[in-house]
Amino acid sequence: MLTDLGTLPGDSCSLAYQVNSRGQVIGTSEDQALCLVPTGEHAFLWEHGGPMVDLNTLIPHGSALQLVFAFAINDRGEIAGTGVPAGCAPQDIETCGHAYVLIPCDENHPGLEGCDYSLVDRSAPMPQTTPLVRDASSGTMPPSVLRRMSRYRFPGRAFGPKE
Repeated sequence: MLTDLGTLPGDSCSLAYQVNSRGQVIGTSEDQALCLVPTGEHAFLWEHGGPMVDLNTLIPHGSALQLVFAFAINDRGEIAGTGVPAGCAPQDIETCGHAYVLIPCDENHPGLEGCDYSLVDRSAPMPQTTPLVRDASSGTMPPSVLRRMSRYRFPGRAFGPKE
């Protein structure tokens, strides 16, 4: 069965790289100029019938890496890809790109260092495959947004400047 995943807002094309047994799809979405190169621009996750979500919105605000490609996702929801640090354009990923692994802050990864599971409204029903929120910069956001923000953790030591 063929499914149109769409694109991220403002983008013209997308490319899916992998789907896991839970139906989570990962790939890249690009604006018109980068569609012609082709290169990645925004790593995405698509699940539960969509819409496509920019993985950059699911990691802590101010992260030192722009997630450009998502190449692999396993059945635990762990994602591998490449990204670029500030000052490096997505089309220069071969010269200044970095690999990343994202680990979801969810019931399958309890006690993960750096995850804050307390922000989830446990009384609201959530699909079992939706990872839990680990962090948010403000408590004023609606729970639906909080559930999507910062739901992935970069394991290991962070690189780049700390804020």
